[in-house]
Amino acid sequence: MEEIKSALGMHTEDKDSFFNILKQEHAQIKQNLKRILDANNPMTDLFSQTVNALNAHMKGEEEYLYPRLEDNASTRQMAFVSYEEHNISKQLLNNMELATDNDRWMAKVRVLYTVLKHHIDVEESEVFPRAKDVLFEQTEREIRKQYITQKTIPTAPTTPQ
Repeated sequence: MEEIKSALGMHTEDKDSFFNILKQEHAQIKQNLKRILDANNPMTDLFSQTVNALNAHMKGEEEYLYPRLEDNASTRQMAFVSYEEHNISKQLLNNMELATDNDRWMAKVRVLYTVLKHHIDVEESEVFPRAKDVLFEQTEREIRKQYITQKTIPTAPTTPQ
């Protein structure tokens, strides 16, 4: 199975694979939020950069990963839970401006970090491994369909040379 995945460009050890890119983004987001928490300082520029990266990351997962998981019975609930965890994160981000002082704002950052850390841990340990199989199955089905379709297209007879 790994040989087939590798041949289809889905080898799990590829540092530029879709899942490794997501993991790198996870690590950067967690690192930035942890840095803010450890400093006990809003670090508004770093927070703003992190929120922009987080929003782009969540949008990408919601457009390219979760819909495919939603289409598979074995990962459908995983997709729905992931969407909801994203929604909670977005609500927390929207409420950040309601903080009346730094202590309250830092408490919101701590909750955001906790929610995201849990989400990331589950994604990396449970969702991604299952998603790799689902994406492989979908890719294999598409290749099979294309293969069968091309076999039904009449071809000109070859002439011996």
